[in-house]
Amino acid sequence: MIAQDATAGMFVTLLYGILDGKARTFTYANAGHSPPLLFRSEIGEFVEEPATGIVLGRWANLEYKERTIEISPGDVAVFYTDGCD
Repeated sequence: MIAQDATAGMFVTLLYGILDGKARTFTYANAGHSPPLLFRSEIGEFVEEPATGIVLGRWANLEYKERTIEISPGDVAVFYTDGCD
């Protein structure tokens, strides 16, 4: 629907995720949005998780992969945007 309605140069970015507190996992799919950063408390550093797909609306009928990451005690997930309208 987005690809059909988008005028030239228009697109949408998206990050969809599911946090499973019991399993300590975060499963996400990324469509051109800034990928999540994960502060790994064990090593004391931020790790940029990879993007899993391109923006929505550029082409129709694309498939997006999901990725599951393990979250350890003390880890912090950071989600952000570039702030564009």
